[in-house]
Amino acid sequence: AALDNPTGLKALFSATSTDPASQGFGRKMDAFADGLLGVNGLVTGRAEALKNSVTRNTKEQDKVVDRAARAEVRLLAQYNAMDAAVGKLNGLNAFVTQQISLWNKNTG
Repeated sequence: AALDNPTGLKALFSATSTDPASQGFGRKMDAFADGLLGVNGLVTGRAEALKNSVTRNTKEQDKVVDRAARAEVRLLAQYNAMDAAVGKLNGLNAFVTQQISLWNKNTG
């Protein structure tokens, strides 16, 4: 039936009327696809927004990694200082214990 009316078939897909409501299916699909995929289309805009989001996320991740590295350095320095202080106190404890033991032997 479509082959019996090639002019009508052509108009279905590519009507060239200036009225957008009477354009053919093919032209409407072309306009729709251009609206989605064109330079200012929805897909292009969304892809750009997602790319920007990934860039922001990467920068935020870098900041978190940097903060964690600085915290690690700070905590390691604090731990080493505390470990040294505990070592000194253990040495002092051993000395005081020895002195008390000697004192008890001498006074007893």
